[in-house]
Amino acid sequence: MSEFSDTFEPRAEFIYLNADGPDTFEVPMNASGGWPFTSNCEINMGVPYYAVFNDVTVYGDEQLTTTICSLTAGTVVQSQGGGFALVGGITFEGPATYEVFLAGMSAQCGGADSGFISVPQTRSLGAYTHLVPIRGIIGPN
Repeated sequence: MSEFSDTFEPRAEFIYLNADGPDTFEVPMNASGGWPFTSNCEINMGVPYYAVFNDVTVYGDEQLTTTICSLTAGTVVQSQGGGFALVGGITFEGPATYEVFLAGMSAQCGGADSGFISVPQTRSLGAYTHLVPIRGIIGPN
């Protein structure tokens, strides 16, 4: 689960792991105002983590020439923050470069606050996309 909140409106977001990486999708409330799933997370009470879903090399430059670390699939750290942003413009074919904000994984990457990764294009849930392998998730409190 990547989000379970009713701060602005009820929202439950899950992560689907396909062969090329993690993709997210929302699950809406049912007509009676409940959720069509059970969870050991309470709404607005999830503990934030930052997780690596596929092995990834993190570079110190947007040109992807200087390696600062490698992160292994299955790495999880409790962390507020983290995230990613596309750099270098939108691409509809081939890999894209993303800046990743390392948050709790900074120590594994020589203290860097951020780095750059190459993300291959893939097809997920019926659309072509780029699945960034490092995502925020939540766990039970």
